[in-house]
Amino acid sequence: MDTRWNYDLYIDGQWTAAGQRKTISVINPATEEPIGQVPEATVEDARSAIAAARRAFDEGPWPFMKPAERGARLKKMAEILDARHAHLRELIVAETGCAGMMVDAVQCGGAIGIGHFNAEQAQGLVHWIESSPPTGGPGGVAGSAVVRE
Repeated sequence: MDTRWNYDLYIDGQWTAAGQRKTISVINPATEEPIGQVPEATVEDARSAIAAARRAFDEGPWPFMKPAERGARLKKMAEILDARHAHLRELIVAETGCAGMMVDAVQCGGAIGIGHFNAEQAQGLVHWIESSPPTGGPGGVAGSAVVRE
């Protein structure tokens, strides 16, 4: 078993050791070999995590930040994930059995790319093009109109 991928739950800013918790073996579907252990979260764990997230949002700095500040934080997060891309790719391939190309395009690379885009959008670096108004009127068998965007 690859013990590099044994994780605890992260709730309310702290790692919670498995301790008396049950654990779940994570199996690589391509090899059917175990690749790690994770704690089996309970309903109470989920409630604690949800309450902590709500409290962090309501009482933390995020709701009081200007969009540019939020964008800077999102950018930093995307950069951290980018730096760990190879590790995340290896983990996702092992956990899901997915082809590395798909992980790069969607599950890891694509998600990190969206993180960068959202950071740029929050910082005002992305400019939207306004939709054009419909041209012409309804026509054809369906009586539909073409909208140019």
